[in-house]
Amino acid sequence: MLPILLYEPLPLIYLCGGATLLATGENGLLLMSASLFYWAGALIWVIRSKNRRTDVLANRGYPTHKFLLFPESLYEFRPFFYSFIGILLLRNTGQTIWLVTGALLILWAIYCLYRRSVNRRHLNRYQYKSAKLKTRLF
Repeated sequence: MLPILLYEPLPLIYLCGGATLLATGENGLLLMSASLFYWAGALIWVIRSKNRRTDVLANRGYPTHKFLLFPESLYEFRPFFYSFIGILLLRNTGQTIWLVTGALLILWAIYCLYRRSVNRRHLNRYQYKSAKLKTRLF
């Protein structure tokens, strides 16, 4: 079993490592493995987020957003897709427009992840008393 100091940031390590290799790599095999690392980190992040949700609607099985235009799984991966496209655009250093667009997409993805983490911390007083839940929240 992994220690908690390594287990908790593992998806972030996968995401940052894959993003760094995607941004700097030149070999096709390296880019493919970097993409796999990136999407493995995204998958682990989404699975942990889904299992740790404490808002009331998520526990009843309803989506937390009213107007769901596409499936819940695609909605969860949307910020990671934005940052992936942003990283690919940053690789194209020929024109400034691609650099600005890539940077804006990455910033938007970070903002979306931040807002999701803030909105999904709805605790009622019965769930807060759980010792298991206290150890998972920062």
